[in-house]
Amino acid sequence: MRLIETGLPGLVLLEPKVFRDERGFFLETYSEAAFDALGIRARFVQDNHAYSTQQNVVRGLHFQRPPFAQAKLVWVVRGSVLDVAVDLRRGSPTFGRHYCVELSAKNMLRLFLPKGFAHGYATLAPDTEFLYKVDAPYAPQADAGILWNDPDIGVPWPSADAVLSPKDRLLPRLKDFDSPFVCEPPLADAGGAAITPNPSGVTHVDEIQRSGQGSGPPRGDFGGRLRHAAVAAVALVVSQAAFGAQRRHDAAAADRKPRAGKFSARERLGGDQRRARVRGAQPAEGSEPGAGRPRFGRAAGAQHLARHSAGAWQHCAPAERRGRRSGRCRRRGRVPFRPSGGGPGGLAGLPRPGHEPGRGRALSSPFGVTPRKPETGYGYIARSERLEEGAYAVECFIEKPKLEKAMEFLKSGRHYWNSGMFVFRAGNFLEAVRAHAPEHWSWWRGRDEKPLTAGYGALKNLSVDYGIVEKITNIAVVEARFDWDDLGNWEAIYNLGKKDGNGNVIQGDVLAIDCRDCLLISKGGKLAVVGLSGMIMIQTRDATLACPLTDVQRVKEVVALLKAQGSPLVESHLTVKRPWGSYSVLEEGPYYKIKRIEVLPGARLSLQMHHHRSEHWVVVSGAALVEIGGEERLLVENQAVDIAKATTHRLANPGKVPLEIIEIQSGPYLEEDDIVRFDDEYGRVKHENS
Repeated sequence: MRLIETGLPGLVLLEPKVFRDERGFFLETYSEAAFDALGIRARFVQDNHAYSTQQNVVRGLHFQRPPFAQAKLVWVVRGSVLDVAVDLRRGSPTFGRHYCVELSAKNMLRLFLPKGFAHGYATLAPDTEFLYKVDAPYAPQADAGILWNDPDIGVPWPSADAVLSPKDRLLPRLKDFDSPFVCEPPLADAGGAAITPNPSGVTHVDEIQRSGQGSGPPRGDFGGRLRHAAVAAVALVVSQAAFGAQRRHDAAAADRKPRAGKFSARERLGGDQRRARVRGAQPAEGSEPGAGRPRFGRAAGAQHLARHSAGAWQHCAPAERRGRRSGRCRRRGRVPFRPSGGGPGGLAGLPRPGHEPGRGRALSSPFGVTPRKPETGYGYIARSERLEEGAYAVECFIEKPKLEKAMEFLKSGRHYWNSGMFVFRAGNFLEAVRAHAPEHWSWWRGRDEKPLTAGYGALKNLSVDYGIVEKITNIAVVEARFDWDDLGNWEAIYNLGKKDGNGNVIQGDVLAIDCRDCLLISKGGKLAVVGLSGMIMIQTRDATLACPLTDVQRVKEVVALLKAQGSPLVESHLTVKRPWGSYSVLEEGPYYKIKRIEVLPGARLSLQMHHHRSEHWVVVSGAALVEIGGEERLLVENQAVDIAKATTHRLANPGKVPLEIIEIQSGPYLEEDDIVRFDDEYGRVKHENS
């Protein structure tokens, strides 16, 4: 198989090796080994076949939004098409550019599209059959597209008189589309292997195999990348090194091999899931001073960075903040920066590499956002003397003020909104934790080999802002030179949302009649609303919130009351993430509970038993390797097994696609603490027995 570069990073054309004789021909339509050798690690889970009766049929430009985004391998087995790919990855040097190629039954070429590309084609002949493989199943809720003849993209379609579906005629133009895809160097496929451009433009499998290349960079080799990021640009530390170090260090500390893309840093920390909130009724944690626990993933990231350079920059940003540039929002938890024009490496709102704000005086630099209105839901930073352009000494931090004070701050010109984002030197951050949060520091340093979740829940609630940053005296505030929004309440979600003709932001299965200026979200069944104005309606499977947009700050009162009543809504979610996958509670009652369990490819649960319940498992999709009483058996779709109480058992996924099962528990006690573990990949046996 021959790989041909297209000029768009990650998008490659493939020419299979065809064996011909008098009988006809033979070729491999797909070879996992050949793709691995070329550095293409997508694991395909679904094949699709499209037939077009006419010439000039246009299908596209289509894609699926994350987290259901798809990499594709496409080709033609009958007829021919003009195949088109458009780069939708923000930050890519080829964003918005397209690539066209003729695919036909005659040339037998294949086109591989990584995630982040829109795809479409026009048939060049009648009775054309088009095949493609995808690495994620079809998800109708994530189905999306770009207008096929968008003049900003400029695809040279063979005919302007195309045969289109009604849906494709109504797709938006690129300029009206907020892309959810972000280009993160190095460009990689789903398996983590980089596809590196070849100067010759052509790569052969046998050449790669002879040279020993093509297996991708070692998954654990993050030190070199972090050192390079710290030296080359603070932005890379912000967007990759700090976040990547946190995730991977958390994984290593939890006594398991890190698996890219399995679960988020927050889920690895475990305890952060338990912060008080109403699921579906409050996007961020409570607004009381000091609420929330410090992100010890940040400490992990700082420790990892400090091993290579104590002077490396670390950026801390809460996930419920959003930065925005040029009308396009970056994904949540990441803030875009652009060259400031102040010389090589200069970054807007950030100090240049090797240069600290305040002429080296500041140990920490929070970002301050110039207020646009008298906001009572944000904290403020008061500045004092100017240290240099865009940097000021901090006079004090102010918690959420009353309206009168907020109006004074807006007029003063010397108060900023506290964005909750900070830049530290890695070594300084660790020293600050040790000096100002000794209890947390002692826990962190004394964990030994225990997982991060061990003892985390017993720690005092303490945010990084309140527990550390506000206690540092040598601190400078940096004026943010980028747009910023706080996603800490539903009003912010409404302000950022795309509104219909009546000013409504609608998500999910919602029927709205004569409603204006409302935020209407359903994640659990049909939500029907009539005659509302300026209201919020949020519906999930187990909770519903209704309140005026002007009263969103009072959601914390709901949380406090539910917590006082002992409601489980503030402690647990119906869907719980685990290192091996997740489970969702579908229904429960006295003496029974029904769960949907998803196990990631290659993952397995602990060897365990229960004293008070028996279980019945039914495989919905995938393959399950089940161990019961020391004996193993393989189950596939529609097969089931019973597990008696006090019987050791284990569930594993030996396949390459997610395993989904339905678990029915029955017994007098069904809580999660009725688990006795005998063997566990995630260190929980050692912790429980210590």
